[in-house]
Amino acid sequence: MTAGKINRTLFDEKDLAEVTDEEHFPGERLIVCRTLLLADERARKREELLNATHA
Repeated sequence: MTAGKINRTLFDEKDLAEVTDEEHFPGERLIVCRTLLLADERARKREELLNATHA
């Protein structure tokens, strides 16, 4: 797994996915979830920041 990158197809059936990262968390299972409200807010904020840099 590349730091900061999660394949979104992992969320196709549920909003939860199990991932491993032997380099940073050897022997551990990591459970991640995708929250649509948080994703929308982050996208809005990202767009707002990008627009501010182009103004």
